[in-house]
Amino acid sequence: MARAAPVTGKPGVQLTLEEFLPLMLCATGALGVLPFAVIRFMNQDWLIGLLDVVIVGGFAMLGLFVLRSGQVRIASVFITVLGIGGMLGTMYLKGPQQVYWAYPALIVAYYLLTPKEAVAATAVVLVALFPLLSARVDTFTLATVMISITMTAVFAYAFASLTRGQRNQLMNLATRDPLTGAGNRRALTQKMTEVIAAHERTASTASARSPSMSAISRTSMTNSGMAPATVFSSRSLRSCDSGFA
Repeated sequence: MARAAPVTGKPGVQLTLEEFLPLMLCATGALGVLPFAVIRFMNQDWLIGLLDVVIVGGFAMLGLFVLRSGQVRIASVFITVLGIGGMLGTMYLKGPQQVYWAYPALIVAYYLLTPKEAVAATAVVLVALFPLLSARVDTFTLATVMISITMTAVFAYAFASLTRGQRNQLMNLATRDPLTGAGNRRALTQKMTEVIAAHERTASTASARSPSMSAISRTSMTNSGMAPATVFSSRSLRSCDSGFA
């Protein structure tokens, strides 16, 4: 997936949009659940209060994980699991009145995961909620909750798919050479920023090279009918490499 331009964070740290979004959601989740944990401990509701503390701590640790490692994909999966798992746990401990937490939990899934993965998460939520709600609420309320969750998921799916497609298209237009498909100067600058940030976080190594076009076989270019940069990108780059024109 194309990566967005850096977002300014604290001095010395530059965050991409992919890193900023889970950090913001972690902060919102932790700060949103924390007051409920305090209230439940004050009311001596120890078990659900402990669950809230686990949720708050989980969001805090996942936010730090993103900030230190930049591994957004792993963090996104765990943020979604934590949000949905916390919602289901709260409902089973406290009752169906906690069903309102299902809506933000599922919307977060559509922000962080691929649309297909978010649909799978929605199916898990619906299957898990049905036996709980059917035993404690009337049929009309059950139908209202299930249909409203499904409609929310459909709208979120449509919005997420459209937004993701438009964003990827714009990023490709902004960062790709139209002739060769290789990254342009903007993409090179962005990639260097990401590599430097990764090195500052984890001391990982990276390398760059500027090959001579004379090293590329003119016969191959003639036979293939492709531009030099295209031949080099298709034959000399590994899947983990990036090429820039």
